[in-house]
Amino acid sequence: MIFNNLKNYSDFSIEKGFLKLNEITKLIVKDKQKIICLTENNNISSFPESCLLAKKYNLKTVLGCELYIYDDDENINGYIYILVKNSIGYKNICKLINQSWYNYKTFGFNFIKLSNLKKNNNGLIFYSGGKHSFSKGIFKGNLKKIIKIIDKIKTFKKEILIEIQRFNKNTNIESEKLINISYKSNTPLIATNPNLISESNDISTYKTKFCIKNKKKYIELENNNIKKSQKFLKQKKANKIFKDIPSSIYNTTLVANKCNFFPNLKRKFPSFYYRKKKSKNIFKNIIKKKLEKRENKTLFKKRKYLKTLYKEIKIIKRTNFIDFFLIVYDIVKWAKKNKNIQIGPGRGSSASSLVSFVLGITDINPVKNNLLFERFLNKKSLPDFDIDIPNNKRKLVIKYIKKKYIKSKVTNIVTFGKFSFKVSIKDTGRIMGLRYNQVKNISSLNEINDNKIKRIIKKITGRIRNIGIHAGGIIISKKKNPFPILYIKKNNKKKYIKISQFDKKNVEYLGFLKLDLLGLRTLSVINEIKNKVGCKKNFSNINIKDKKTFEIINKGKTTGVFQLEGYGIKKLLIKTKIKKFNDLIAILALYRPGPMFLIKEFCIRKKNKIKVRYLNNKFKKILKETYGLIIYQEQILKIIFECTKLNINKSEVLRKKIFKNENIEKCKELFLKSVKSKYIEHKNKILDMIINFSGYGFNKAHAVSYAMLTFYMSYLKSRYFKDFMIANLNIFINDKKKINNIYKDCLENNIKFIKPNINKSNFKFKKCKKGILIGFGGIKGSGKKATRYIIKERKKNKYKNFFDFYYRMDKKVVSKKIIESLIFSNVFSLKYKKKNTYLKFVKKNMGKNLKQTRLFDIEKIYRIKKISKNKKIKILEKEYNCLGFFISNPIDLFIKEINKCFYLINSKRNYNFFYYGYIDNIIQIKGKIILKIKKSNKEFKIFYIKNIDEVKNSNILTLFGFYNNYKITIKKIINISKK
Repeated sequence: MIFNNLKNYSDFSIEKGFLKLNEITKLIVKDKQKIICLTENNNISSFPESCLLAKKYNLKTVLGCELYIYDDDENINGYIYILVKNSIGYKNICKLINQSWYNYKTFGFNFIKLSNLKKNNNGLIFYSGGKHSFSKGIFKGNLKKIIKIIDKIKTFKKEILIEIQRFNKNTNIESEKLINISYKSNTPLIATNPNLISESNDISTYKTKFCIKNKKKYIELENNNIKKSQKFLKQKKANKIFKDIPSSIYNTTLVANKCNFFPNLKRKFPSFYYRKKKSKNIFKNIIKKKLEKRENKTLFKKRKYLKTLYKEIKIIKRTNFIDFFLIVYDIVKWAKKNKNIQIGPGRGSSASSLVSFVLGITDINPVKNNLLFERFLNKKSLPDFDIDIPNNKRKLVIKYIKKKYIKSKVTNIVTFGKFSFKVSIKDTGRIMGLRYNQVKNISSLNEINDNKIKRIIKKITGRIRNIGIHAGGIIISKKKNPFPILYIKKNNKKKYIKISQFDKKNVEYLGFLKLDLLGLRTLSVINEIKNKVGCKKNFSNINIKDKKTFEIINKGKTTGVFQLEGYGIKKLLIKTKIKKFNDLIAILALYRPGPMFLIKEFCIRKKNKIKVRYLNNKFKKILKETYGLIIYQEQILKIIFECTKLNINKSEVLRKKIFKNENIEKCKELFLKSVKSKYIEHKNKILDMIINFSGYGFNKAHAVSYAMLTFYMSYLKSRYFKDFMIANLNIFINDKKKINNIYKDCLENNIKFIKPNINKSNFKFKKCKKGILIGFGGIKGSGKKATRYIIKERKKNKYKNFFDFYYRMDKKVVSKKIIESLIFSNVFSLKYKKKNTYLKFVKKNMGKNLKQTRLFDIEKIYRIKKISKNKKIKILEKEYNCLGFFISNPIDLFIKEINKCFYLINSKRNYNFFYYGYIDNIIQIKGKIILKIKKSNKEFKIFYIKNIDEVKNSNILTLFGFYNNYKITIKKIINISKK
């Protein structure tokens, strides 16, 4: 007799589950069972993936769920298990799950009432039994109560079964009582087993996951109820255990046969307008109006443009994506016109669409940049609109979408966080009682001595750890909650956020409209600059041949410029000397870990040192812009389309399979069979070329979009340098590393940073005559709340001195740490002596109710003494930690040592420095860093200069050092006196 497991938990049941979906499926296939049934705890997140796996292994999918019944009126509480028979049942299970999560939001735990089952009763099968089900009353001998509940559920016209389990002594005793209940209430029995693990070795790993989730120590769970018998139950064993009740085995197949639900994969896009107007007519009229504009009139006189446009419109109509385009157009239009929000030029394949360009969704001309619409939309792929929005304006756009398309129909998307290797080590070490020092430096399994811990870490890595909210994804649906939802607290706030139970991939698979609204801080920078200087240039009308912009790029002066801030890319730009926008696109596409080895070849070919030979003129057209190298995915697609008899859609499908390395042998066969006669001689060579480059090929549409963003930022920097830097400082105000880089760049361009002032500074950095005034936000540890309070109090009366400030502050808002940070960052313009005195005062008196005393009396109490150089060094270090750079000039402290400590020795290849003096700190002078190292055992430390050209006419040298063959990795700039 065939037994089917109808009680499986995967790692999507974070509280209970452990096994991955593919592990459960393999166990089912190996045991020759015919059904995948997952009864996840309060969710059905695994269902779409289980459908795909069922299709792959020729199995049937049964949708199930575990919910908790809690009803004071009926005096019942415990788990009930629900299976879905049809589409009506699916709607009802979604309603029940949503009710359970609504109760979680309201009362703090998941549950449903018996009345909820009464309302949503069609298309569902119920079963319950076992220790944690609502039938747990049998342990107290309350059989009548359970029979009453079962009879009551039957009156709802629902199919209910009593489940029996036999995996330990207690469940064996319980099963006898359940058989009695079944007989008395005339309710059929069904055999189940809670499948939590695959083998006995999984027990310790399961316990570890449970401890991590519930923040418990492993020792506390040593006597846990997870037994070996709760591993996956096989058919042979099931038939043996339940041989006295064969009907319970037979019912597993009978019930599964009644469940015939499969998800409807048709698109469920909302209509653009709720009136009777047809979307097709609206779409046609909008495009007509856009084409009549002056800038488009001349462009669309060309036959090539019109031909491409009509072809795209046909495909969009045929694939029923008109509403999708109109919704995205409406959002972008509102953001640009009503709120003056800077939307990105494009992202991903959406820039390949001429319709998107005409509608103003993107600012990239696909015809001009040789982009293919089929990369964005074809018969077998959904269009993916990723819209870049300024980071600080994203909430505004989402607010508009919720207002326009009704709040209840707009939902955030779930993400499933998994155990990474490093997280697994830390979490496992913590619950096993290991010290932090024992686990922090472990980088591989070989470094772990304990075999048990090693096995646990290996098994737990890659499993689902927690749930979160997708950074940019939202769903706009036709109806209110057409799928199950859950509620999650964001950043430990009281407010709950509604999110879908299906992740990004599954939402697309089920046919819902998904938008990615991605917050990009670069666009926030652009928005701020444009608003300040009144720049009217946009991505679409900027001159991509601008000499000033290319000058900045080629000199490597790209600090603060998107994608061009790293040392490596700056060095590459100085070497390559880019003159064309196409070359910038290629460089950005190549400067990635995979294709980086091609950069040297690209640069050589660009300088025409090697003549490129093409197979024919068609290949020359495809590869001319990249000097014979395949860099873009679009080029691979064009080559497949050119060389084979396949149409463009099939060529794209083949390219995707080759790119993902799926069924590579079948792909090779298909290509070789479809090759055109004129390419038969070179077919193997072309195929090898496609396969070799497919792993490195980059989406050209994405490369063009981001190259445009990079070029536009370089353009703004070349025209509005000071405003550009201030905007970067304000948007990246918490990024100390970035602020430090901007500080150095400003000093190189003779723009000074003015120290923060208690009576002049605001939260943000601002422009002033002398340079850039540092804002309170640039001081580490000063929060927005405290800053607002300081500025509000300052508006009443300016602060006379530090003590006036101190006595006026509410110490609950402006804490001790904040006051100390303000002292260290030189807000009060104090010398080292006074800084030390005021710090003493704050430490001793913070939190005390002091009467306001005169400054003279305080200085008398806390005498201003001479402070040692070491204390001065500490104050300097604190200043550096607070601001990210030195605003004071520390040269006075160290000038004597610096001049004494180094001697210049000449050599043919480079200059060597022999160190023998006493320096004891890291400091910074005019944006340059000095390394101070103690003298140890009179041993010499040898340094060398990396770039001699920089120091030919200067006594300030950039040095890199070695000591006992260990490299000192901190850059050093020192003043030296020549011998």
